[in-house]
Amino acid sequence: MFYAISAAENLLIFGADVCNAFSEAPAPKQGFYIQPDRAFCEWWVHQGQPPIPEGYVIPVMRAMQGHPESPRLWEKWCDKMIKTHQFTPTTHEPCLYMGIWHGEKCYFKRQVDDFEFAAPTTNLAHMFYDAIDDHLTMPIKRQGMVTLFNGIDVQQTRHYIKISAETYIEKMGSKYLELWHKEVPLTAERPLPIPTHETFLKTFNSAVGDDDPETVSALQQKYHFGYRNGVGELIYAMVTCRPDISTVTVKCAQHSANPAEIHFQAVKHAIKYLVATRKDGIYYWRASPRMDLPDHPPPVCATALHGQLPPNVKRHQHDSLQLHAYADSDWATCTKTRRSFSGTIIQLAGGTIAYKTKLQPTVALSSTEAEFMAACDTAAQLVTGDQGIDSVDELRNLDDDKASNLCRVLRHPGGTNAAGAADPGTKVSARAEDNLKPAIYYVKHQDRVSRAVNVGEITLTNVRKLIKQRDTERNHTDPDTPPMIDSKDWPKTMEAVEEYLRQFRGVNDVPLSYVVRIALAPKPVLTDPATNYLTLDEEMIARAPILVPGTAGVIADLEVNGPFTESFMTDRTTAWDKIAVLFQNHEAWTYAKPARRTRNGRAGFFGVYNHFLGPNNVDHMASKAERRLRDVNYHGEKRNWTFEKYHKSDAHEALSLLFQRDGVPPACIVDGSLEQVKGEFRRKLKEASCRLKQTEPYSPWQNAAEGNIRELKKGAGRKMIKSGSPKKLWDDCLVLESYIRSNTAHDIYMLHGEVPETIMSGETSDISQFCEFEWYEWVKFRDSAVQFPEDSLVLGRYLGPSIDVGPALTAKILKQNGEVVHRSTYRGLTPEEIVNPVDQAAMKSFNESIEVKLGPKASIDDFKDLGIDEPPILDRYEDDDLDGRMPDPPDEELDATPEVGDSYVNTEVMLSRGDRMARGKVVRRKRDAEGNPIGRANNNPILDTRQYEVQFADGEVTELTANAIAEAMFAQCDEDGNEYVLFDSFVDFRRDGTALSLADQKVVVKGRPSLRRTTVGWLLCCQWKDGSTSWEKLSDLKESHPVQTAEYAVAQGLTMSQHSIDKKNGNTFWADAIAKEMKNVRVAFKILDDGERPPPGFQFIRCHMIFDIKMEDFRRKARLVAGGHVTDVPPTITYSSVVGRETVRIALTLAALNDLEVKVADIMNAYVTAPTEEKIWTILGPEFGDDQGKKAVIVRALYGLKSAGASFRHHLADCMKHLGYTPCLADPDLWMKPEVRPDDGVAYYAYILCYVDDILSIAHNAEDVLRRLDKYFMLKPGSLGDPDIYLGAKLKKMKLPNGVEAWAMSPARYVHQTR
Repeated sequence: MFYAISAAENLLIFGADVCNAFSEAPAPKQGFYIQPDRAFCEWWVHQGQPPIPEGYVIPVMRAMQGHPESPRLWEKWCDKMIKTHQFTPTTHEPCLYMGIWHGEKCYFKRQVDDFEFAAPTTNLAHMFYDAIDDHLTMPIKRQGMVTLFNGIDVQQTRHYIKISAETYIEKMGSKYLELWHKEVPLTAERPLPIPTHETFLKTFNSAVGDDDPETVSALQQKYHFGYRNGVGELIYAMVTCRPDISTVTVKCAQHSANPAEIHFQAVKHAIKYLVATRKDGIYYWRASPRMDLPDHPPPVCATALHGQLPPNVKRHQHDSLQLHAYADSDWATCTKTRRSFSGTIIQLAGGTIAYKTKLQPTVALSSTEAEFMAACDTAAQLVTGDQGIDSVDELRNLDDDKASNLCRVLRHPGGTNAAGAADPGTKVSARAEDNLKPAIYYVKHQDRVSRAVNVGEITLTNVRKLIKQRDTERNHTDPDTPPMIDSKDWPKTMEAVEEYLRQFRGVNDVPLSYVVRIALAPKPVLTDPATNYLTLDEEMIARAPILVPGTAGVIADLEVNGPFTESFMTDRTTAWDKIAVLFQNHEAWTYAKPARRTRNGRAGFFGVYNHFLGPNNVDHMASKAERRLRDVNYHGEKRNWTFEKYHKSDAHEALSLLFQRDGVPPACIVDGSLEQVKGEFRRKLKEASCRLKQTEPYSPWQNAAEGNIRELKKGAGRKMIKSGSPKKLWDDCLVLESYIRSNTAHDIYMLHGEVPETIMSGETSDISQFCEFEWYEWVKFRDSAVQFPEDSLVLGRYLGPSIDVGPALTAKILKQNGEVVHRSTYRGLTPEEIVNPVDQAAMKSFNESIEVKLGPKASIDDFKDLGIDEPPILDRYEDDDLDGRMPDPPDEELDATPEVGDSYVNTEVMLSRGDRMARGKVVRRKRDAEGNPIGRANNNPILDTRQYEVQFADGEVTELTANAIAEAMFAQCDEDGNEYVLFDSFVDFRRDGTALSLADQKVVVKGRPSLRRTTVGWLLCCQWKDGSTSWEKLSDLKESHPVQTAEYAVAQGLTMSQHSIDKKNGNTFWADAIAKEMKNVRVAFKILDDGERPPPGFQFIRCHMIFDIKMEDFRRKARLVAGGHVTDVPPTITYSSVVGRETVRIALTLAALNDLEVKVADIMNAYVTAPTEEKIWTILGPEFGDDQGKKAVIVRALYGLKSAGASFRHHLADCMKHLGYTPCLADPDLWMKPEVRPDDGVAYYAYILCYVDDILSIAHNAEDVLRRLDKYFMLKPGSLGDPDIYLGAKLKKMKLPNGVEAWAMSPARYVHQTR
């Protein structure tokens, strides 16, 4: 673009180079030192400086090469230097500057230390570089008119400026052409970047290289270049000034991971093309000829295909100041993803300034859609290159009605065109009109959140995200109910006022609460992305513009004088109207009223806030506290007390205490005071790797600790009021309340039902030291200062635990003289001591002394600001004794509940007797020595004290309480009151007359014999835990107790082994099945020698036989399986090949359309053919004959292993790839291979479908394919043939009425089996 603008405005370009550029920039703020080597020391002495002692280091005063911050420091310093000469960087490219230099419009471009300056004359360029020299310590190297800049050849002529990569290509060509024996693909016509014949392109797009490194290395040796090196060299030429190789470069780069040979050929061809066309470049045509420059002939192309100029044309006829864009697409070229390629070229001054070839992000369903996607991408890039100023401004000035009018005018403009015919207008669809309206809203919304409008981001996806917000704003209604003003809780009140304002909308539909936010200007865009906010309203409140963009100055001045945006000035007036209504009948009106004259809602809000919650209130309370602490009166005598004065700068000491006691939190949230964001406090946080997070000024609600502090104050206040403790003990009470809240469960999700102390420490909270005594409770402790004969146990008041003093359970105790001591030996007062007149007199004297020493007891009036009206009244438990006295005994002895109508008498209940359960009967109430029943009844079984005598069947009588009887009854009944018993064992079995004999079980269905399986007529005798027995149906027990039923059947000999069955039947069916299985499966075991141990790390599992009878022909089936349930789940997939039913239907359709054979086969012992991926061993069973009892390592994927399916799948995939098949992207269990039908030469794909061990082949020679597969996997004899059943469905080839052959799938057999 720099060269295009220079040509369009008829400028000359001059180059320069800065010597030691980085050393011109200042050193990093954090100083660094280097240890000079011997060469530096010798040079230093040669300069006449004193020698540097060995081992010394010297400070570095400038940015130097090698330091990671040097590039950034040079960038910043250079940018500042250029801006001092009134040059400003462009929006889209910060390294391209534009400015007025001595009355002429000039351009400046920098790339690290290389400069280019475009000016109308040579003198202006020299004057500019002279000005640059004034900032540098070493003079700049001036290169005159640019001919080579960072690998780009620049030719400045009378009619145009040409850029090319001729020098770079010649250097590259000399390297490769020598290796390729000077092969240059020059033909009669101009060469192309890539061969265009269909066969080459089709193979190029679909070829997949071998990922074997040896194969790639062989190709590199054959073509004498590394593939990635070749592609990299093409990319450099492409991005500099050769857009003609964009497509081939991008496509070749896609195969960098595993290139095929045809991709090497494409790269080689492209390099040869560059060498043949090395003089080609991009021409930017001047607005008018510069006669002071040499004249060069216009470019000549080899063919008319590339726009050769007519012989009589000396200049390219082109509007130099008009952008032209071209777009094209290559539909569905990517064979892997079926996505299309987009190509974009934008021209200025007749030459290309921007070009791009990329894979489209989504699949286009038609070539038209692909063309539109390419055009859309080009338009976005075009608008970006043009800065989009006019387009965006026009969008800002539109609304929905104006957008509809605009589209209507475009459709029917009226008038005539240049040919004199009626102007047909522009086709604008209704959908385009509907998309234009949210795009307008998007642009306006970006302005509302102080973010620059990036035209490239005005996409349908981004725009449609705002449709819901737009509809919400259109349907917005203002609130009807104002918030309540609570003078006792100003933080809550101000938060409610802000939330109230949030429910109103300003002139730009921004929530009105943005007017009263703390910060005048939003945060920088780079550090405050939209993802920081949960909702769009929150983002608008935080980022809506208050000040005019670009305003800077002192905050205090900006608060008063601005300058403010027009929307804010309107909105703050609206905010004033709302605030005035809220505060005008309240004491807060005094502090809001000063803003009435200007109707400034922001000033009115912060007037109230600063008085009650801001610095004014803090200073007032601090001075009041200082005056109270300065003078304290004792018995009428005035004394001056000296208090240890803590400064705000000591806040870091509390931070150290927090780190020592509780550890370092991940973040520390503070309110922004200087003592917390600077100095020792900040240093300690940094050393501890604790992130410092600061809330906005005057926003205490942003810190969760503020709410907890308020609750702590309330809790401590209630304790002091209730106990009558002096106000001066507030700090000790606050500490105790903090510990209590830390060890109390709260309704906070993050605690997960635990108390905060447990979460913080990771250990179960110990509440022993907090639950024994209340705040300010009377205690007696041993005072060592008391001398004989006085009692060493003296009265005191409990003030909470001593965390850092003494052993566990040490407490802080207040003495009568007002001193606080720490004691581990103390106790509460007994009930007798509480009512003892002597102790009561001592307590009264204690209280009087404390009142004199520490002041009167706390009252509700002392905590008005906290909103404490009265201590909460809690429900009392029956055994509560708030006064410390035992409950009075009842006036009269209560009689025991009589036995008449007792619901427990005569009930039967199951009770535990030793190791078994027994049924007992409640016979009577237990009586005392005088014959009276013991205990009283209560509706609550826990409080029922009655006792009973329970008699068991053997005559034994035991005594139980009503509570124990009720618990046993509830435990043996369900929620409906039905009794249930627990199973113990089976004791017998029988069959009744309805049971079928073996002969009755054999039936014939549809002419085929089968066995009828039923449990009708079989009963088992169950013994229950209570000792009772009952006969139950086998059909019920096999469902409720399947394991116990099977174990009983085996124990009673109701089942037979396979060998026994063969012996009884006089045949060897099961023995033959076992022998057949063992013949096939023995390869899965590596039998170890006697005494040889399994390898380390191998896990032992058991193997066993499972049996089945195939009902279609009564064939016996045996299978040896491993106990894979005891092994760990592999980290990779564990399933085998399972082709989808949709894939089968599609494949059969293709087979019918292409008249292909369809054959099926079954792999014998499929899993055993694959090596196992697990480390396991076993002990061989009796089925191994003479090897029984030996140890063996399992080396094949035996059935039952968790990884067996995946092992077979990988093994089968390797075979498929070896046979030339590749998996389908849509279904990896469908393998396909390009084939050619020999009879007619039609190209098609052959398919193999895999469902575990069932294989279906589709090809013109499908049977030959399966026989070839039989060489790698042994197929079951007789399984290869035409398909009959596949995936449970009946397959049949049939002819339709129109004579077309097709394949049919039917579930008829499955439906028949389920009847």
